[in-house]
Amino acid sequence: MDPSDSDFFGSDSDVGFPRGDDLDFLDDDSEADEDRPQDKRTAELSREDIMQLQFTDEEAVYRFYKTYAMIHGFAVRLDEVRRDSDGSVIMRQIVCNRAGSRKEVVKKDERIRDHRPLTRSCCPARIRARLDTKIQQWKVVSFYEEHPHELVAPLDVTMMPEYRTFSVSDKAQAKNLHDIGIRTCHILGYLAAQKGGYANLPFNQKDMYNLITQYRKEKVKGGDANAAISYLRGKAGNDSYFFGKYTLSNENRLENLFWADGTSRIDYECFGDVLTFDSTYNRNVYNKPLVIFFGSNHHGQIVIFGCGLLVNEDIGSYKWLLETFLEAMGSKHPTAVVTDGDLSMREAIKQVFPSATHRLCAWHLHRNACEKVKNNGFLMDFKQLIYANVSVEEFEVRWEDMVDRYNLSSNSWVVQTYEMRNLWALAYLRDQFFGRIRTTSQCEGINSLIKAYVRKKDTLLEFINNMETVVSHYRNNERVAEFNSKYTAPVLVTSLPTLEDFAAKTFTRNMFREVRKKIEDACAMNTELVIQDGGKLYFKCNIFGVPEIHHVVEFDRVRGILRCKCLWFENRGIPCMHIFACLKHQHVEVIPESLVCKRWTKNAKSDFMKSNVDDPSDSDKVLKCRLGVLGAECSRLMDLACKNSSDFVEVMNSVVDTITKLQNVTGHYNKSCPNAPGRIPKEPVDDYTETNISSILPKHKRHDSVKNQHKMEKDRNIGGGTAPTSAAKSAFIDQVKTSSLGPNIPVCASTSNEESGMSSILAGSFVVAPETGMAA
Repeated sequence: MDPSDSDFFGSDSDVGFPRGDDLDFLDDDSEADEDRPQDKRTAELSREDIMQLQFTDEEAVYRFYKTYAMIHGFAVRLDEVRRDSDGSVIMRQIVCNRAGSRKEVVKKDERIRDHRPLTRSCCPARIRARLDTKIQQWKVVSFYEEHPHELVAPLDVTMMPEYRTFSVSDKAQAKNLHDIGIRTCHILGYLAAQKGGYANLPFNQKDMYNLITQYRKEKVKGGDANAAISYLRGKAGNDSYFFGKYTLSNENRLENLFWADGTSRIDYECFGDVLTFDSTYNRNVYNKPLVIFFGSNHHGQIVIFGCGLLVNEDIGSYKWLLETFLEAMGSKHPTAVVTDGDLSMREAIKQVFPSATHRLCAWHLHRNACEKVKNNGFLMDFKQLIYANVSVEEFEVRWEDMVDRYNLSSNSWVVQTYEMRNLWALAYLRDQFFGRIRTTSQCEGINSLIKAYVRKKDTLLEFINNMETVVSHYRNNERVAEFNSKYTAPVLVTSLPTLEDFAAKTFTRNMFREVRKKIEDACAMNTELVIQDGGKLYFKCNIFGVPEIHHVVEFDRVRGILRCKCLWFENRGIPCMHIFACLKHQHVEVIPESLVCKRWTKNAKSDFMKSNVDDPSDSDKVLKCRLGVLGAECSRLMDLACKNSSDFVEVMNSVVDTITKLQNVTGHYNKSCPNAPGRIPKEPVDDYTETNISSILPKHKRHDSVKNQHKMEKDRNIGGGTAPTSAAKSAFIDQVKTSSLGPNIPVCASTSNEESGMSSILAGSFVVAPETGMAA
């Protein structure tokens, strides 16, 4: 390292050192002279040269000696100082950092940590400068250059603590990588690769970990929970559809939390017929159960509706969460719910979703069977019976035969499982629509993705940020699938090209593959017309080579309705192979409209939004959809108009004129801007509450469900407000595209649930309900 004099005489190129005033030795019209010390390179300066140097201020002296020290392999620190009667510094001495000796007494008793290494060796090297008041310049009055210790090699100088530092770009990159879930060790490796190896890094591993730790502390300076709630408030300020709610303990500490952004709420409006949720532990620093609500979109992919953190898993906790979820989704109940066998969860579902068909996860059920019954033959037959598409009568016969064959009639688990057969056996559930969801195994897939982004030591704020990354991952999958469905065409491969082509143009690509499989299977079926009753035809279908197993299909030619005894369409929303065999038999070249499940079509989402936006009524649901559409389009308008001053002026004038026009129309303003929806109170949660929302409660303290439920009901009146945000999706009417992640969400205080009512749901803002609920 050999910087020139210009590097410390005021140049801006020396990033690693503090800067003061420039040091000017030469007159403007003077020429450089290699014999003068100020015109030599710093490394070439002798003791005599340094004694002749003059500096503009004290800071310049320090900069010079620090640069000199770095070149020669040692570090410096400030030492003696003298001041005049006015308190101004007139003398400064700067010494080698190894000057002096350690003053503390080294105790030799038992220690957990080793003593810090010795860094002082009575080194006499120093420089002393004094202010010459006549010329107002600092002159070197003494300089010692000898060091009794070994100097650091030039390649190792950057390892000295005094010279280890982060550039602005290194800090920015490290923080950005941390924000998206990259681990600190990988961040260090990435920066090292950028600079050509670890030897070229101006910092070490410990410095990187300290930087990330300090960054994490800065983000939660007012307390972890406070930082998370403030972040959600900010989110709600940008997303008029966002919804959130939380509860507080008697000590005003955060307990339960639920949030869902605008995109998630819109997805639920479109695909909330089947709801799945499960809880997982160990993915946050508080070890609290995370509950993810999700379903299946028109591509058959996972779509996340919302997330919640609970203080524990009792009935009261789940009931609060489901009621909050229902409130966020505008009181739209799912028709079917799939969960694992948790008893508290099951009871809460009965109370909150009484009309929904509850199905137990088949995967969890089979796993429990493996633990309770150690018989491979039974396990194989039991798994087949779970998914068997047979009638209830046939199921009962097969179950009784299986139990007798393996002599399990006295097994308590087998008896208990049979008693709740209507919750897991397809024979009892096949007339209910479940789409592609039979198990919560998709939730296990979400959990595996969460592990890639969410770390156990994450703070609550980091946890929410990383969960947003997970959600954006799934939304990007939808975006890719949407593109493939709209702009690519599959190759027709079946012997029924007209039916296959109609299916390819109607269904999304993923769902088309399932439909095509049924068309292919229909080509290998025998179909026989057995009864013709007026406009109704009854067919008997069987697979070629298996004549003893047949299915009856009813075809109402007048209404264009087909119904098969297998009930595959009712359960999956896709015509079965028996129906396609009948269509082939009757030379029908298109799939009847009654057999096209709109939730699997390419335009499922856009058609749904159009139907709501075009509704002439002013219901809460319609207003909510209009708000989302306007928010999305306004967001696009802002992105375009802000880039050019003339465009900005034109758009701004148009917006002001439009607002003035609408306000002058009687009743128009009040309809479009109701008091409650989207209006955030100026005052946040009171200062006492703000100060004490410090963290989620301790891990092990629990309340029984009755007391817990009573406390929640008592404190739900500490309600929330809403904050408008620009989320939803950017093209609801034109073609609703999946955005990366919904806008930000605000949390605000309000009066009570009764006072805010549906307004909070309508505006979609984050409802802050500092309620007292469960204890950790």
